[in-house]
Amino acid sequence: MRGYLILPTLLALGVACAQSDVPVAEIFENGAYHAQPVSNYTISGARDGASTDATAVFTLENGDRLVIELHVAYNPTPVLARGNWRREGSSSEEGDVREESLKFLGGQGATPSVGGRFRLEMNGETRWRVVMPTQPLKK
Repeated sequence: MRGYLILPTLLALGVACAQSDVPVAEIFENGAYHAQPVSNYTISGARDGASTDATAVFTLENGDRLVIELHVAYNPTPVLARGNWRREGSSSEEGDVREESLKFLGGQGATPSVGGRFRLEMNGETRWRVVMPTQPLKK
C-alpha cells in the first residue's frame, strides 16, 4: 500500500524539479491565479560588494512586458532588501515585489545567479506571482 503513495509523490517532485528552469507568470484575478504564457525571459545585473541588483524581464505572449527590479543584500545570507515591478504594454501597472523564496548562487569572484518565487503587489494587494529560473546575471 505504501508503494502506491511513494510513486506519485516521487513523480510530483520530479515534475516540480524539472520545471524549475521555466519562467512562470500568473496574474491574480477573481480570487485565483491564471497562467500567462511567457515568450521570452531575461535577467541582467551585477554584484557590488554586499549587494546585487538584478532586472528580470518577462515578455508575455501578448507582447506585454513585466519588468522586475530586485535589490538583494547579504545579511549574511541573501535577502530581498527591496524590489519593484512594472507592466508595460496593453496595460500599465506597477508596485512592490515580495519574496516567497529567493535563490542566490555565486560568491565574490563568481557571476551571481538570482531566481526564486515572488509576489508582485499593487496597492498592497497581490497582482502577479512569478517564478524566476535561477540563472547567471547578464551584464
